[in-house]
Amino acid sequence: HYASTAIMEIQRSYELRIQKYRGLCRDYPDNATYLDNLIHALRSYIESGLIEESVLQIQRERYHQALEQRIRLSGAEADPQLYYTLIDNLLELGDTKGAEHWLNLAFAKWPSSETPWLLSIKLRYYQNDGPGIRETIQRLKKARLFLSTQAKEEIAFWSRQMA
Repeated sequence: HYASTAIMEIQRSYELRIQKYRGLCRDYPDNATYLDNLIHALRSYIESGLIEESVLQIQRERYHQALEQRIRLSGAEADPQLYYTLIDNLLELGDTKGAEHWLNLAFAKWPSSETPWLLSIKLRYYQNDGPGIRETIQRLKKARLFLSTQAKEEIAFWSRQMA
């Protein structure tokens, strides 16, 4: 009983914070600070593991809308991480077409970044496209980008899975 009450209180706290920042963003749509606070609140709630699936879907949709709004507000100066987070969230929502659209934009804006490549592998996984994963890995190897240790490990993992 105490545990479920505590969980409900935590959920309520998340929801109140989100509600507060959604209202502020509605009243001040060009305020980046309020939007960043909303994005942070949504991400924290989503990552908390305290949401049942139907509510999680709604919060991910709201997260998507807030991320898109933040990218629009930033214009050409948008942080690449906003794009990458948006793409990842779209994949979690099951919107592979939307993810592919934003992934193409990310490739165009940051061609020397490893992250779009890794997200491309994840996209192919969500599409159940084994040959696409292999092709992406081959194209990445030909691109001769500097790769972090984590990226190398991820690529090695997928290479083993596709062997």
